[in-house]
Amino acid sequence: VSNEPGYYEDGQYGIRIENLLVVEPKYTPNSFGLKDGGSYLGFGRLTLIPIQRELIWHSLLSQDHVDWLDAYHAEVWLKISPHLQRPADSGALEWLRKNTRPLRAGGETDRRDFLGSAAVSALAAVGAIALSTKAQAVPEQSGPSTTSAQ
Repeated sequence: VSNEPGYYEDGQYGIRIENLLVVEPKYTPNSFGLKDGGSYLGFGRLTLIPIQRELIWHSLLSQDHVDWLDAYHAEVWLKISPHLQRPADSGALEWLRKNTRPLRAGGETDRRDFLGSAAVSALAAVGAIALSTKAQAVPEQSGPSTTSAQ
């Protein structure tokens, strides 16, 4: 399954965060009435690429959003970094380290100076959509609330 939340302005630009997912059985802390051998389905990640942090408008993120991004980036680091241990991989390993560090690390600032207000609004919408569609066990629970840029 491809998860591609995005925002597009006709004839202007488009922004998309894309991950490939696999549907798989998921554990839930409560069985919700399932009988022996039953399970719920959820999503597992097939692609593990850091989300471009320079395009994130941090002030629009709730703590739930930050926690999700940090957990995602930790998963990317834990699963990809062991494959980058040869001396020839040192540049790739450093790039991965830099791009998977916790979101609030390094005193990052909002990118309003870098982007126009329409692009920032679009990025905020895409980020909110991507974060609210995080993989979770069925039945769905309500995700973090979203805020739109003004």
